[in-house]
Amino acid sequence: MGLIVVLEHRVQAVKESKIIQKLAPGWAWLTNGSRSNKSRIWILWNQTIIDFSLLSMSTQSMHGTIRILNTYTQFQLTVVYGLHTIQDRGGMWEDLRSICQSQQGPWLIMGDFNTILTATDKQNGSPVQERDVRDVKEMLFDTGLTEMQTIGTDYTWTNNTIYSKIDRVLVNAAWMNRWPNVYAMAMEPYFSGHSPLRVCVEANQVKHGKPFRFFNCLAEHKEFLPLVQAAWQHNDKAIMYTVWQLLKEVKHKLKVLNKKKYCSVDNTLEDIRQQLHDLQESMGPNLPQSSMIKAEKKFRGKLEKWGTIRESIYK
Repeated sequence: MGLIVVLEHRVQAVKESKIIQKLAPGWAWLTNGSRSNKSRIWILWNQTIIDFSLLSMSTQSMHGTIRILNTYTQFQLTVVYGLHTIQDRGGMWEDLRSICQSQQGPWLIMGDFNTILTATDKQNGSPVQERDVRDVKEMLFDTGLTEMQTIGTDYTWTNNTIYSKIDRVLVNAAWMNRWPNVYAMAMEPYFSGHSPLRVCVEANQVKHGKPFRFFNCLAEHKEFLPLVQAAWQHNDKAIMYTVWQLLKEVKHKLKVLNKKKYCSVDNTLEDIRQQLHDLQESMGPNLPQSSMIKAEKKFRGKLEKWGTIRESIYK
């Protein structure tokens, strides 16, 4: 991980430095806090991996150039945090139009736009009006930006009553030509009302054999110790040769276990999420049966379990 963006942090300007240094010690950082007391954007980056040069910032956006060190990979990044009214967000749309006129090469825009794009981006709450989506659609038309494919949860924000997709990732044509297969991931929100967005950019996308990585979740699996024990008893040759061979055998068996149980964590989470969604829809507005309540609790437990496993793998 080379760069992190934090939005709507509600931290006072005098406390920013102390908190950021605890959050990401040794990382460089910038904030738009000097623009307005409503400004809540932090950009933090690991200087051993990323070079970030700020080009412009406003109340609702920060824009700069990212260069991935030790590669020729470079693109421009705009982080946005839209304010809460249609009138206030007008400045954000103008920021993006202005950047589009001067920007060259691949361009990535991501953040909390605080507005939906279509009526299907919202569940519950007041009906979606044409004026709610007019400004963002006009901005997309004027700039030629398009939404990056996003996997994970369909709705990126909730107050446990209303569900909506207000956090998104946009790209230009140059980005699509350079990285056509890169996608965004809307991750589990856990304690937040927002789902964090993750984009992984590689200098080249040539596939190589995956190196062996020991994931902590493997050690939690019930088959872990028996597999290690069985592998370790597999050879009886010279001592050092035996150790080498046994470690190689353990590695092989753990790779098999990982492939068997954890290689499709994202699909497993999506299946559980869909089953939970279907169950909640079937419960409807009527008083649910006790069996349905138990089933919902079970699915929520599974969702939490596999979410923790996926987080462990990413770490």
